[in-house]
Order: sequence, then structure tokens, then C-alpha cells
Amino acid sequence: MPIDSTVRTLAPPIAPIDTTDISQLKIRASSADTILQIDGRLYHLRLRAIADSAHMLSAVTSGIVGEAFAADSNFVHNKRVRGPEGLYSITLSESTGRRVFHREFRKANFYSLVGADIAVVAEPEIPVFLGYYPQMGGLAFWQSVSIPQSDVGNYLFLLLDLRGQVRELSYGSALGYGSVDCTPCPAPNGQALLTCSKLLRPGKAPLSLLKPKSELALARFLNDSTLLTIYTYGEDVYEYEADSTLKSMRFVEPPQMKRVPNAFLTTVHGTKLAEFRYNGTLDGLGNQVPRAYVSKCQTYYLLDYERGLRLIDKRNPAATREVIFQQMARFKPPQKPREVRFLMKEEVGDIEFYADQDHPERLRYRKLAVQ
Repeated sequence: MPIDSTVRTLAPPIAPIDTTDISQLKIRASSADTILQIDGRLYHLRLRAIADSAHMLSAVTSGIVGEAFAADSNFVHNKRVRGPEGLYSITLSESTGRRVFHREFRKANFYSLVGADIAVVAEPEIPVFLGYYPQMGGLAFWQSVSIPQSDVGNYLFLLLDLRGQVRELSYGSALGYGSVDCTPCPAPNGQALLTCSKLLRPGKAPLSLLKPKSELALARFLNDSTLLTIYTYGEDVYEYEADSTLKSMRFVEPPQMKRVPNAFLTTVHGTKLAEFRYNGTLDGLGNQVPRAYVSKCQTYYLLDYERGLRLIDKRNPAATREVIFQQMARFKPPQKPREVRFLMKEEVGDIEFYADQDHPERLRYRKLAVQ
């Protein structure tokens, strides 16, 4: 058989479409008992949170905890609140029943992270188990500490090694008002762990995401190595009653900061890739950035309802751009063959977008009436 000596040029392989929207990860529900696998072996993780009413605690409130939790009838003058001690326990055992470690926390362990007054009156809750992250050296948890029947409090991030020693215990996010649009999670390649207030990296010091005189509105991974953070500049302003009880609280942004870049694309090492101004954050019962990931365009779209869309290429986030509504065509049927439809939901009305797969910045849109 003769040898075929014809030189053929092979077409480059077509990269598969990345369909994963890691900017929308949600936290799982808490579970008191979990079976997990570590290095191929099965383990049992047991979580417990118990109120110990035989041991009552008290603290002077800053004004955030009300008279319903008063320690005595002199609350108007002493501002002292009370609540039962709490015992939080985490136990890891082998499948055979042999205990690997047992770790306990008391409410006092959380005073510096949420405030003694809130921790004292809080009903003990079991944490959410986030997962085992070997690169970070242990088991991660998301602990809620709050005033009962309210959204006032904080989420705390906890990391324990396999001996039960604390590797990290820190503030994660507010619970309701001022909360971060964030889910504590690892980067897709496992080389960083987002706590919603900082980045943990193996063998390196934690990288804080908090800035002075500002509120972190969003922290989300966009790919293996890129993090998007968005801030609202300003501070909380408090108003008190004549008896020093907290009357109201509002967030005030200084006028000179309204045009300063507040959104940053950085690597997990802290290197800045790009920055821009984004004014689309919704602040209801916590911060929320309306967004969509369109896999066929490999693009994240952030919505500013008054202005337009911010585009971030998942493969090259530094090449971000803005497309305002005036640059988009109004949608008129039919939908074109290479267009992808996506919907952005808003309280004031949804917006329907149509993006060209080959040119994600070419957009048509129409605003839909509120149903």
C-alpha cells in the first residue's frame, strides 16, 4: 500500500463552551449530620447547638438590642440584656465510630465578631458545613449569630484543621441590611477560598476585601483566577431616641465619591486587572447585583437599570466594557438566528435582552411591563 505523503492542516480544536455560572452559587442548607469523604475514607460530621438556660449571660447593648431582652426592669438606664449561654459543638468521627476531634465554642468566642449584646441574646444555631478543602487545610463552616426573629446579626467564617484546631474564625458578612452579595466558596481550581470578607490562599497571608469608609456589596469568583468586588462608598449614620435607643440607621455616600471607580477585577493574588464605576447595586434586605451569565457568549452581564449593561468576558475579564441603553437597538421580532435571549428581573420591571453570540456587545432589548 503506497504511503500517503499529503500534508494536511488540522483545524484547531474547538474549545468547549463553559456553561458554569459560578457567580450565582448558593449556600446549602444546614444539616446536623453529614457523611463526607476525606482522602478516600468516609467520615461522620456531627453539628450541635444547644442553649444552656442554667447559665445566663448579660451584656450592655449598644442600642441594637431592644427591651424585649432586658436583663431587669432598669433597662432604660442600664441597657443590659440577657440570654442563655450557648454551646456549639463540631465532632468528626471515622466511619468506625472512632472520634477524630471534638471542638466546642461558647458565645464569648463570637463577641468580638458580632457584638456581645447580639451574641448573648442569640438563639444557638448549627453552622452550615461548606466543605472539606485540603488546599486550605481543613473543614469550613458558615455560622449565623443574630437577634432572634430578626435579620440583625452577622455570618462568621470558621475553618478547622483535622485536629479540630481553629485555622480561621472571622467576620464573613452581615445577615440582612448591608449583607454582601456573596457565597463563601473555593475558587474553581481550589487555589483560594472566599470568606466574603477576605481571600484565603495556601501558604499566604489572608487578603482582606474590606475597605475603610465603604461597604462591600459583592464578592464573586468569575473564573479560576479572577474575583469581582463591588463597593458602596460611605458610612452608616445612626439616629437615637432621647433615651439613647437606636431610632434609625441609614447609609450615606459622600457626593465626591459618586464617580470614583467602585468595582474591581483582581486576581486571587491581589493584582488589579481592571476597575470601573457601577451604580446598579440594589440595596433592599442586603446588597444584590443583578446579573446574568450567557454561556454562548462566554460573558457576564451586570445590569444598571438606569444606564445599561457592564460586560465581562469570562475568558478575559480585563477586557470589560459598558454598553449603555442608547447604544442598543430596541427589540423588534423576530429573534435573529445567532441571538441569545436572557432576562433580567427587576422590581420596577423586567428587561429582555438579545445578544449576538459572535459579538456579545451587540444587543437588543425591551422593557417588560410589571405583571
